[in-house]
Amino acid sequence: MNNSILIISCASLDCYNDRILLGGPVSYGGRILDILSCNYMTIAKVGKDFLFGDYYKKNIKNSVIIKSNKCTLFFTSYKNGVRYQKVLSKSNKFKFEEIPKNLLNSRFILLSPIVDDMPLEFIKKMRKNTRSIICIDPFNNDNGKFSNKQRRYFIEVTKFADLIKISENELKGLFKDNIKRSLNKIRSFNNLFLITRGKKGVFIYKKDKVNKLFPIIKIKPIIDTTGCGDIFICAFLYGLSKRYKIDDCVLFGNVCAGLSVKGFGLDSLPNKDDIIKKFNEVKNVNF
Repeated sequence: MNNSILIISCASLDCYNDRILLGGPVSYGGRILDILSCNYMTIAKVGKDFLFGDYYKKNIKNSVIIKSNKCTLFFTSYKNGVRYQKVLSKSNKFKFEEIPKNLLNSRFILLSPIVDDMPLEFIKKMRKNTRSIICIDPFNNDNGKFSNKQRRYFIEVTKFADLIKISENELKGLFKDNIKRSLNKIRSFNNLFLITRGKKGVFIYKKDKVNKLFPIIKIKPIIDTTGCGDIFICAFLYGLSKRYKIDDCVLFGNVCAGLSVKGFGLDSLPNKDDIIKKFNEVKNVNF
């Protein structure tokens, strides 16, 4: 049986003042899909110094591990409720030859570079060699500061992706403009955009098909928001794989992400029963 969802990304280490946690899109995304009993697979690039191999075997079971010289390593801190991340080291860049060819027949493929680790040539070869729906979360750069090279990268990526997930700060930074004018500029693209807007919700846009802002699910207390975007996009794809309506896919992604903020790291993710219960509660209220 073909996989419904394949995630390709680095498994990073997130360092805080008092702890080191497993992170990265492939970790948060793989864990939520495992919780949901999804037919998924992950390809995780890790460093030789990777500390969480046993965690993957137990909790992100459908995984291929690719070794790198180093782990992608972040130092994470909070100031006035805002999360800041500093890159301490980077994994090697992905190469198409590293990807097992039997996994290219997955229904959805999520490519999620962390720190410039997916060259455009890699993405081009992925597009050329699969008929999958390709989803790209092209940056891990919520401070909104981009070089001209990164802006060109984004424009090129849109040519090879069906779906693009990006944050409001990233969008404003790419176009060097306010959110209203930045949103207007994506109207020239044909991709489906998922734009996370923090407390304002998630904006979904595809030319001539959907143009809508969905509110977030308000959960308290909010302890740590690391990984929320990764959880959201993977839960959204899970909904698509189950043929949910797009409104329900967004709602399901918001529920999974919202329930994950009550603690630090992957251990804060909710169980499947709590997700389904909350999803049904919110759906009945909203619809």
